[in-house]
Amino acid sequence: VCAILMTVSKLGTNVYIMAMHAWLLLFVVLSCFVYVLDNVINTIYVCFAIDRDKGEVSKHDVHQVYGLLTLTKRERLLLAGRTSLV
Repeated sequence: VCAILMTVSKLGTNVYIMAMHAWLLLFVVLSCFVYVLDNVINTIYVCFAIDRDKGEVSKHDVHQVYGLLTLTKRERLLLAGRTSLV
């Protein structure tokens, strides 16, 4: 991409170096965000599994969502016909 842009435009090499640094910074920041989000999702699932083992419900919303994930397609369609989640 840089080679194509260099042949088409007359921008200096500093601009391309700055663009590469900006892309690298964006990649690092987004990677950190994905890492944190992945840990949050795993933590919520572990808490759900602990609750399920104990037979308790600490967060009703979480149990509702994870309960829908384990339903079959037929059960989800029947549930959607009866109630609205919105």
